[in-house]
Amino acid sequence: MKDELFYAEKMRNIGFATVVVNGAAPRYEKKFTRSYTSAMIVHDLAKTLEFVNKQFVPPKKVVLLASSTGSLAILASQVEPVISHLPSLKSVTHAFMLNAACPTNVAPKLSQNARIFVVNGLRDDSTPASACEEMKLKNHMPNVQLLTYEGAHNFESQLYEVIR
Repeated sequence: MKDELFYAEKMRNIGFATVVVNGAAPRYEKKFTRSYTSAMIVHDLAKTLEFVNKQFVPPKKVVLLASSTGSLAILASQVEPVISHLPSLKSVTHAFMLNAACPTNVAPKLSQNARIFVVNGLRDDSTPASACEEMKLKNHMPNVQLLTYEGAHNFESQLYEVIR
């Protein structure tokens, strides 16, 4: 949870209002369990967007930021049947998949509503950039841009400065 709060602070510093979805608790003991899946994260995200859109003026931009397994949730939130089922996800305009876990095949079709940035380290062996390159090559994804950096997983986190 500390990383999520760190990301939120950085986003606020550049002018964004932020919402941190702490979906794992209290339903699950912790977020890194098999029972807290990308599908659950997508559902939590959709409900959060639904709440924000009803309680406030709907935002002009909705930027998602997730890391590692959460990046799969970003991808899942942007496939056409999911958006059809959870319409609040249409409000997503941009998404950043940090330390992205990328599947080779993405089916059903990815929506073109949001610009998606996939960010991976060239030295990362747990979520390699090559997997995301293969995903982009094998699927029609004109709205997905691959970004790589020299480092490894958690490059952006103040919690992992020692291993950078």
